[in-house]
Amino acid sequence: MTKLIRVQDETYKSLQKLAGRIQAKSGKKCSLDKAIQNLLAEKGQKQGARTPKTAKAGEAEEFADSMKWFSLHHKSFQAEKTGK
Repeated sequence: MTKLIRVQDETYKSLQKLAGRIQAKSGKKCSLDKAIQNLLAEKGQKQGARTPKTAKAGEAEEFADSMKWFSLHHKSFQAEKTGK
């Protein structure tokens, strides 16, 4: 299932560059979705080095911050109108 997400122009350009680097390494085409998955996997590997106690506290804070940001911005989000 595909979803539409909005990103700023700078984020889009950065993702394109990352996808290009991944493509150059692997020799296979790389989508922006794959680039995002790669970033999330790297983040997960870095967090794996934490102690369990620290990891749970950090995850809870990160989740709370994410939900707060999502709640504030989701209210002002307006979907694009389709030309149908």
